[in-house]
Amino acid sequence: MDGIFISYRRDDSAGYAGRLYDRLVQHFGAERVFMDVEGIEPGTDFVLAIEKAVASCRVLIVLIGDEWLNVADTSGRRRLDDPHDFIRLETSTALARDIRVVPVLLDGTPMPPMDALPEDLQPLVRRQAVELTHKQWEATSGELIRTLEKILQTPADMAETAPANEAPVAAPPSPPRRRWLPAWAALGALVLGVGAWTLTSVRLETPETRVTVSRTPAPPAASAPADASPSPPESSPVEPTPAPARLAATDTRLAFGPLATGSAQVREWSLRNDGGQDAPVTLELGGKDAASFRIPVQTCTAGIAAGARCSVSIQYRPANPGTHEATLSAVSGANRIVLALSGSAEAPPPRPPPEPATPAAPRPPKPEILALEATPEAGGARLCYRVKDADTVVLEPQGGRMANASRDCTRVTLDAPATITLIASNGIGTVSRRLRVEPGASTPATPTTTASSLLPAPGDTWVYRMRGKWANSPKRTLSITVDKVDGGLVTETMTLLEPRQRPGGTHRSSNAAPAFVDWTWMGWEFTPWFITSEAIREGRWSGFKVPDMDNQWFDWRAEAKVSGREDVSVPAGRFSAITVQVLAQRRQTGSQIQADVEPTQAKFTLWYAPQAKRYVKMERIIQSASGIEIERDRIELVRYTTH
Repeated sequence: MDGIFISYRRDDSAGYAGRLYDRLVQHFGAERVFMDVEGIEPGTDFVLAIEKAVASCRVLIVLIGDEWLNVADTSGRRRLDDPHDFIRLETSTALARDIRVVPVLLDGTPMPPMDALPEDLQPLVRRQAVELTHKQWEATSGELIRTLEKILQTPADMAETAPANEAPVAAPPSPPRRRWLPAWAALGALVLGVGAWTLTSVRLETPETRVTVSRTPAPPAASAPADASPSPPESSPVEPTPAPARLAATDTRLAFGPLATGSAQVREWSLRNDGGQDAPVTLELGGKDAASFRIPVQTCTAGIAAGARCSVSIQYRPANPGTHEATLSAVSGANRIVLALSGSAEAPPPRPPPEPATPAAPRPPKPEILALEATPEAGGARLCYRVKDADTVVLEPQGGRMANASRDCTRVTLDAPATITLIASNGIGTVSRRLRVEPGASTPATPTTTASSLLPAPGDTWVYRMRGKWANSPKRTLSITVDKVDGGLVTETMTLLEPRQRPGGTHRSSNAAPAFVDWTWMGWEFTPWFITSEAIREGRWSGFKVPDMDNQWFDWRAEAKVSGREDVSVPAGRFSAITVQVLAQRRQTGSQIQADVEPTQAKFTLWYAPQAKRYVKMERIIQSASGIEIERDRIELVRYTTH
């Protein structure tokens, strides 16, 4: 198969590969160009398919960009050092099967040095390379196409057909061949006489016959009788001799610098072969300052095919200041091209004197707990603390990590006496203090709570913990603080506390209208202040607005209802709560391939506690069009402060 296989690394040259694929398909046809992404059917063994495709192709194009040599996997190992790396498999398979391999260097990328390649890829360095650039796409891709045409051209296309009126005559049998000796002698004398002894054949014509005589007669015809009259030998057509190799270069001078001594600069020099034959090339670096120049990488000494190019990377690294001159000669037979090299170097600036050593900062002290007090309240207690020189403050077993590492107050829910531990830490050490806390007496009767009394106040804060079902689900601690209350509209700000503190934005929502709030770090949150409104007594809602999910899944419709009352326990304590269930749905709009990842249903269950003025727990389940659970997460109240 006269196919062309494009080998490329996605992290390095995916854009070039797709563009080159389109260019080659346009010229050679889609049935002759193969690329791993475009040509392999779903469900096919990728490795076997690539090996089969490479083996069936005539040419392998290896796209080499800046990252081709050194790109690493997730463990930090260079991918080319992996025997099962696809790029290494493709290239080594082609080299082992003597398939024509054409390295294509992208935008001035030099050919990798041989000692940087695995042993089975080292023959790649000896393959003549072709350059491909974005700025000169048409010219350089056209040059590559001409190279591929020469490789794919069959021997039959190169042969010349003999004229019709010079049909070859059958060769004579072996025995009568001796009778032609005098004729050959006479013919040789005639040829010498006219000075045409170098011709490959001599034609003798008479009115009766026209015979072509070769310098070497053809084998005898097996079926001819012994006394058959001899026939002249068959001639071979003469192929025109291609033009000899001829080197050419666009630059005859390269200047470097000015540089500081000890630093280096690399420039590229390009050679091309304008002749019709391959050109073997040697490179000679000379001149009085040749030691200041070196050739780290080049693709020329492997030879330049007719009409092709090669490149030489020249490095200038001056060891002393001044001007430096040298020459680089490219020699191919009688052809010699000389490149004049010049560079200038300056002495590096003097180093400034070392700065005086800065005295080490005094070591910070260990944290100190100044105060830890508890005030009994109905169903629990109010804890207040003051701490000095702490980075983090944690209350156990309730409260968790506190937002303020200096001083704060929080409520803990208790139904029996308990020991609360305050832990303060910094980079030097950790200190702790324990406090026995007695819950306050329960109120015998709770008066009817009005909606206005449940509204939050500026400064009220709720801290939630968010966990998901998957190992890679977000594990976050979030703080929500009220900034402003205007009638039934509440403006609040979110802060991400863990894994690291970051702002989470500000939203305004109504306590009376069912709706979703879309937070940066939490995602969808259903009407957080429902418990502060008389609207929760309605019991059922529908037709409210649902935001788009991930900016690509639209047209949701939702309904919600009160499902009952129950007691619920969360890290902030035990609460008597009203339970609300929410269902949001949409029609599938993606393909069946996306069915496992396209969300079409979101279920919410929320527990609203009047005591906390907000929900104390929320569970969310996101399902795909195929019924798979994409995510299931739980958001629980850890602590809160209200006024």
